Amino acid sequence: MSAKEGLLLWCQRKTQPYKNVNVQNFHMSFKDGLAFCALIHRHRPDLIDYEKLSKEDPIKNLNLAFEIAEKHLDIPRMLDAEGKSNRKKKEKKKFIFFVITLDLSEISAKDPV
Repeated sequence: MSAKEGLLLWCQRKTQPYKNVNVQNFHMSFKDGLAFCALIHRHRPDLIDYEKLSKEDPIKNLNLAFEIAEKHLDIPRMLDAEGKSNRKKKEKKKFIFFVITLDLSEISAKDPV
């Protein structure tokens, strides 16, 4: 298993219980922002009220995830929610980097799975 495949598997396991999240890849599966929010909520439910999020508001979801990650998890904001829908390979790599940073950050230290 490659590192990318392992990271994808980690995302799938972490987001499995969340409604409207079905992580299959690092492109379309993160497009609406719910996967990012679910990953944060999984470890820090105090930071996001996941039940109030809507699949119909991807910009809001993405901005929420990126702002919380920056403010509370010390993960620098490298992604722009508004420009995300037209992202290319470079943005995809930034998405992967963001997820890796979540995985390695303090939020995962408490939960090794």
